This record gives sequence, C-alpha cells and structure tokens, in this order.
Amino acid sequence: MSAHFSPAYRADIDGLRAVAVIAVVLFHTSTTMLPGGFVGVDIFFVISGYLISKIIIGDLLVGDFSFADFYRRRVLRIFPALIVVLLTTWGIGWMVLLADEYRELGKHIAAGAGFVSNFALWQESGYFDKAAETKPLLHLWSLGIEEQFYLLWPLLLAFSWRFRRYFSWLPVGILLVSFLANFLLVQKHAASAFYLPFSRFWELILGAGIAYFERFGQAPFVQAVIRFFRLSPRVTIERLADIISFVGLLFVLLAIGLFGKAIAYPGAWALLPTIGAVCLISAGPEGWVNRKLLAQPWMVRVGLISYPLYLWHWPVLTYARIVESGKPPSKVRLVAVLLSVFLAYLTYRYIEKPVRFGRWPRRTLSAGILMACLLAAGLFVYFSGEHTSRIPEFLVKSEMTIPSPRNDAACKKVYPVLGSYCLEYPKGHPVTTAIIGDSHANHFVPGVGEALGGKNEAVVHLGEPGCPPLLGLVRKMPGIAEDCTGINRSVVEFLGESEKIHRVILSFRGPLNVTGKGFGEVERHVTVGISDFYDSSLSQSAAVESSLARTIEYLQNRGKEVWLIIQVPELGFHIDECTVRPLSITHQKKTPCAVPVQQVVARQAEYRGIVNRMQRRFPGLRIFDPFPYLCDDKLCHGIINGNVLYVDGDHLSQAGSLLFADKFGFFR
Repeated sequence: MSAHFSPAYRADIDGLRAVAVIAVVLFHTSTTMLPGGFVGVDIFFVISGYLISKIIIGDLLVGDFSFADFYRRRVLRIFPALIVVLLTTWGIGWMVLLADEYRELGKHIAAGAGFVSNFALWQESGYFDKAAETKPLLHLWSLGIEEQFYLLWPLLLAFSWRFRRYFSWLPVGILLVSFLANFLLVQKHAASAFYLPFSRFWELILGAGIAYFERFGQAPFVQAVIRFFRLSPRVTIERLADIISFVGLLFVLLAIGLFGKAIAYPGAWALLPTIGAVCLISAGPEGWVNRKLLAQPWMVRVGLISYPLYLWHWPVLTYARIVESGKPPSKVRLVAVLLSVFLAYLTYRYIEKPVRFGRWPRRTLSAGILMACLLAAGLFVYFSGEHTSRIPEFLVKSEMTIPSPRNDAACKKVYPVLGSYCLEYPKGHPVTTAIIGDSHANHFVPGVGEALGGKNEAVVHLGEPGCPPLLGLVRKMPGIAEDCTGINRSVVEFLGESEKIHRVILSFRGPLNVTGKGFGEVERHVTVGISDFYDSSLSQSAAVESSLARTIEYLQNRGKEVWLIIQVPELGFHIDECTVRPLSITHQKKTPCAVPVQQVVARQAEYRGIVNRMQRRFPGLRIFDPFPYLCDDKLCHGIINGNVLYVDGDHLSQAGSLLFADKFGFFR
C-alpha cells in the first residue's frame, strides 16, 4: 500500500489559527474590545476546508484515499479534547446549575457529542430562548457544521474524482448555491443562515478551492495572478505575495474591528473575513505578513492549542457568568481567559497529542465508545429530568418553566388552527375559555387553569411564540420572519365561530411591541417592528392599538366575553442574578431582586395608554392587572416570600403564574 499524502507543514497557518482564536476569545470576553471577533469562526472554516481538502486530494492523487482512514483520523483529532471538555462542563454543571439549566445542559452535551449542536441551537433560537451567555456549550455549533461538512465532502470529492469532468464544477456549484442560500436566508431567517450547515458550507469550500488550485493550477496561485492580470514584469512573485498577504490581513482586521451584533450575519458580510483568510493562505509562507507576523513562534504556539482553547474558553467564561449571577468583573474574566489558556495547553500536551499520535491499540474505538456514552447520558439527563437544584433560593417548584408543548397533534385535532401553541389545562374539565397570544399568554396558563378548574372548567392556550394575538398585526424582528397575521386570523376566527368557548383572554408582551425596544441590559439589542396590515401608514404604537381594537370588536360582536391581561413588569435582568451560586468568587447577588416602580411605570406608559383607551371604547372589556400583586410603592419584585416568580427577565415561573389563581375573578 502506498503512503498517505502528507502536506508540508506551514507555520503561518498555525499563526492564522492564532488570529482566529484570539479574536473569538477576546470577543467573548468583552464585545466592546473586538466587536467583530466572532468572524474568527469563519476564518477557522476556511483553514479547515483548505487543510482537509489538501489531504483528501493528495490521497486521491497517490491512489490511497480511504473513507475509514479519513474518519479514523478525524476521530483522533476531534474526540479526545472534546470528551474532556464535555465531561468537565457536565461535572461543574452538576454543582452550580439549577434544575432546568442542568436538564438543558444534558441536551447540549448530547448534541455536542453527536455533532448536531447547530441544529439544537437553531431549534432553540427565537423569542423565548435563553440568553446565549448561559449556555456553556453554545460554541459547539461551529464544530457541528464542520463535522457535517466532512460527512459529505469526502464522498463528493471521491465521486467527482472518479468522474473527472465533475471534479471542478461540482464544488463550484455547491459553493454558489450555498452562498446564495446564506444570502437569501439572512434577510428573513438569520438564525437559519447562521446555524444551518448548507448556508455555511461555502466558507469551507473556499478553503478547499485553494487546495484544489495548488494541486491542479497551471502555476502557483501568485504566479497565476501575475499572468491573469498581465502585471508588469517588475511585479515579482515575492512582491505580489506580500501585497496579497497585506490585503488579506487588512480584510480580516476590518471585519474584526468594524463588525458588530447589529449586522445581519453571515450574509454578504462574511465575504470580508473569508476572502481575507483566502488571501493569507494563498500568499503562501513567503508573503510578508505570513513570514513576519503569522510565523512568529508565539503565534504558532497559540495556533497549536487553538482547538482546545476554543473548546475551553466558552464554558469557562459562561460558568464565570453563571456563578457570578451576571457579567463578572473584568478581573474575573481575565482569570477565566488565563485559565482557558492553561487548560488548553494541558489538553494539547497530555490528551490531544498522546492520543492522536500515540501507538496504543484501539484508541479510535475507545474514543468512539466514550463519545457514544456521553451522548446517551446527556439524553438520559434531558428526558428524565431527575435533578433538583441545590440552591436554597431556587427550589424546583419555583423555578419550573411553564409547560409550552409545540404542535401537539392530539390538541391540534380539536383546535385545527395555525400556530405552534396548543395546550389544555387542567385536563378532564370542559374547555370554556381560550387564552391566546405569545409566551406572555402561555405563562398565565397554570394560574388561569387553576382559577377555572375550581369551577369545573378548563382553558386552552392557542397562539405562536412572539406573536401578539391581534388581527391584522404584522410583526418583524431582525432576521426573523413571523407569520403573525395568518396565525392570528386563523385563531381568532376559529374562536369567533366556536360554540363551546365563550370567554377569550388576550395576553401578549405589550411594551416591547408598542415601543419596539427590549428592556434592560439583557435586551439592549432586541428590536421589534410592528405595522398594520390594513394601514401601513400607522406608527408602531398606533398599529398595535388599531389591531387590538379590531380583535376586541370582532370577538365581542360574536358574543364572546373578552378579557385582556396586562403584561407583568419586566425585570430587565436575569432572575438567577438574585442568588449566590456555588463556586462564586465575589459572592454578590442582586439585592433587592426587584426593579424600581418608576422604571416599570415609564416603560409601560404608552402601552397602558392604549389599554385605557380600549377600556373606554369597549365597556364590556374586562381587564386584569398583575401590577398590584407584584409591586409595592417602590419596587416590583422577582421573589416574594421566598417564591421565585420569574424564570428569566419577563416570563413568570410556575409559582408566579399560580400566584394569580385566586385573583382573576372570572366568576365575580
């Protein structure tokens, strides 16, 4: 058997890895330090596509490509460090996480072990999603995309190698289609463009294109550029390599320094860092930037530990945030980064290298079995839910998130409407009442259900996350296309014709939709656009008011008793900031666990003005206001008498919802 192709080592590429990982780590440490540091992941994609494709093409050329050997090498490269990080993340989670957080960690461990984290996070993305900073394994989405690419890419290369006429055109076609998918998706479905593999594959294929050109181009890349553009003979290969490397560095630095969370990413913006990476790789080790900067020994050393550093830095920073109940002080974050570097070195020196290059038998099988065990154990934790919090302030009954099953087939048979919410509560009683709306309707279900259950009645919740239940309302968020208009029409018209449901409760997140802006530090980047389908000239506030009036009038004209539950006060912070977690260094917590009344009043002023006008316009409209039960003269509270009333910054917990069970007065 012939020897495997072994590409010549390039120190400058390890230096480029260092640039990518430093950008990512500093961005995650402080978004103001490097606002576009997240593009480091895109640089990694290009590097990975280049190196792996170079090896595959080399093996194809010498006639020694083997799928089994390719995946064996991937296992030995990826699994060891990942297994150590997953196990450590899990162990720390057992000590510091709340029950629902630990259950979610089980799902993310299983997703990470199965290399499908990007799909798991894509399904979670949206209005009711938890903050990214509280997910210790969020960063594994990129690893999932890479491994999904390498499930398909060797097959495609081997196929097109066998039928040589496709060898050039097949990758080009995939690149163009993938980039087009990314460009189109990012306009209305930013989460899909970000997390789905096919809208990211083009970045890896860009790197693969460099490898292809190096093997099959009629001349080295730099020389080919000279010929193609018919440059002056005075432009030497060395000088052009210098220019290309400078252009590549400029593109990368512009992306890192100028990009921010406000842009729709990836989209066309991703061309800047990826083309920059292509230029730096194509310039070759002789380019000035490559040989003078990227090939510096300290850069190479950082590049060598870039994979374990990427794996370690996010869980360490996330747990620092979690145990400090919010953004930790700068000194704590600095210690977290230094600890990540130390752990990365230990992992590279004592785990990654010995396993990858060692000679002990059955290393591949052992790594595969361990990863499979992690996947199975993660699924068990997620589906069993057998974990309770060890933090006194957050007893399991208080922290429970309100049940919110999506697209329940049995429920949808009874209520054939659009929208993913469909939940009857309590079971066994006739449904006389519908509460419709977004997650701010969902979190009232237990309280409303208990109030009705005492009278042998039940409630059904219908609607869609993020969609106020208002006829003719059009809602847009950056990168998210929501069919609120069609869903609301389906739900409201169904209830209008229903004979068994005589009471309809409207509930939705009013201030966010009226003002268009999130509340507090946790939502500083949240924006929402609202318009009226029937009158696009209306302002955002007027659009909410007109569609609310339209909905109330429609339901009252059909004989329904219409209620409106005013939104609960938004806290503007995460409820878990109100406790001291195990392993905390500062032992600080938010005291009191509350928001000043004047902030809530100011936040809800425009929204409550609309509610007041609705009450005057429709005398039969019933209003329920949670404010008096959550607020005193000075503060609106997240915890009352030891009961944790919220699960995040604006959604009620089970205990919070049940607080209102005897206060609704549906039968008075």
